[in-house]
Amino acid sequence: MSEGNCARHLRLRPAVFVATGADGQVALLRGAGWGEHIGVLSAGQRELLGELAADEHPEAALLDRFGPGTAALLDRLRAGGWLTARLSFRNRSLITVRPLGPHLEPRAAPLRAPRLSRFALMRRAGDELVLESPRCRASVEIHDLDVLTVLHRMAGSAEPCVPAGLTAGVVAELVGELAWYGFVRDAEEDMRADLTTEQWSPHELWFHARSRAGYHDEPFGLTRWADGRHAPLPARRAPWAVEAALPLPVPDGAERAGMPFAAVLEARRSVREPDDEHPLTVAQLGEFLHQAAGVRRVLRDDRNEVSLRPSPSGGALHGLEIYPVVTQVTGLASGMYHYDPFGHRLEPVPAAEPAVRQLVWRAAEAAGGGRSPHVLLVCTARFGRVMWKYQSMAYALILKDLGALLQTMYLVATAMNLAPCAIGTGDSDLFAQATALNPLEEASVGEFMLSSRTT
Repeated sequence: MSEGNCARHLRLRPAVFVATGADGQVALLRGAGWGEHIGVLSAGQRELLGELAADEHPEAALLDRFGPGTAALLDRLRAGGWLTARLSFRNRSLITVRPLGPHLEPRAAPLRAPRLSRFALMRRAGDELVLESPRCRASVEIHDLDVLTVLHRMAGSAEPCVPAGLTAGVVAELVGELAWYGFVRDAEEDMRADLTTEQWSPHELWFHARSRAGYHDEPFGLTRWADGRHAPLPARRAPWAVEAALPLPVPDGAERAGMPFAAVLEARRSVREPDDEHPLTVAQLGEFLHQAAGVRRVLRDDRNEVSLRPSPSGGALHGLEIYPVVTQVTGLASGMYHYDPFGHRLEPVPAAEPAVRQLVWRAAEAAGGGRSPHVLLVCTARFGRVMWKYQSMAYALILKDLGALLQTMYLVATAMNLAPCAIGTGDSDLFAQATALNPLEEASVGEFMLSSRTT
């Protein structure tokens, strides 16, 4: 390494298991879904793997110590995503690159006008500042303030700067490393018209990538990470006002004479105009809520209370709640309520009226600017119901539950000859203003308009 360049320090990724068979075949394994068969290695190469598994080593020292074939093996390990690399300069740690999977792309020529990708994101992870992107199979820990200066300059279209504490060669190596993994792109390429990338906003691509396995190595799936730290949330939400709760009529159980199920599917439509001359009745609202969301059975699954309802839910957790905002229902006062699906009743919510009116008005505007619905059903999520058990995928699971619930609402409303319309937008902050609920504990995630229908 020359005085003006970076030193590179390598080690195997954490939690990598080196398995050697009786026939000398070597395989690298990480978890249940990631492995690579390396083949037969020499005694020196097996020793090299052992050294990399135990500690970090300068790449230059490894090449000198283990001799011929070492560079090829290190390249293969790097391509497979098995090696972390810490770049330093004059005993200053600059960055550490942690691969998230195989990285087979060859190093390209230096970029003419390097620019930080618009999908790049920086956040705190433990005690480190980490650069990440949903398009990159690596995360980069930033250890040095001068590196931040280089990144800041590349957020614009100017040439990378060379901070006083670095050299032009070091900056070129840093930019080249970041470009190799896709954090930095050529400015001309980054601005070229391309529907494939332009159609994605950074937060949507980030959510897509992080809520599915793949471009990250965060804890994922059913982990029950909170077990032993927090008690799981009960299946039934704490009531708003027990004394003032209003029992809803329960359907008598007789099968409704109406359309066959296939006909209901064919007839499902969004209907935005209510029949104000014949408002929705409390009996119709009660039947709708019972058929779409009423609890049928309460069970227990390990540590969690679960329930069976007409709409499916991941793990049968049913973290969604329904808040009917009534504007015009015969037999029911206007205002916001919470639907208790266990007791089939409405609990009045002491909500701020200006915010409630805004919720209804914005829903009507989002549906095309028509008249207000007879009932706006605000769907919220009690996040802890799902996030206690699942990691990384929990919010995506909540939205999948919401989609299933909205479709169930559509089918029930269609069968009852009512006017249903799901809303594609919503304002979680406005709901928080209306209810004074902590939006990190419970927040709105969807809205559905329901009215009587002109026949």
